[in-house]
Amino acid sequence: MDSDVIKAFNKLLVSMQECKGGIVSKQKVVDITKAAMNAVRYFKHVVFIVERYLVKVNEKRFFGEFFGVSE
Repeated sequence: MDSDVIKAFNKLLVSMQECKGGIVSKQKVVDITKAAMNAVRYFKHVVFIVERYLVKVNEKRFFGEFFGVSE
């Protein structure tokens, strides 16, 4: 997982935790989607990163974060 596109996707996904109140902006969702589409060659890594992220996220913020990822 040393590819630059994977690192960029992971960075954007982790940046969702910095959103206040668990509300993710539309632009952030678009950016994460674009990063995932750029990393389509590494789809197994993208799925693994998303699964790992959802396991780590706080229970109170889970549904907001899950909604942002599922978009």
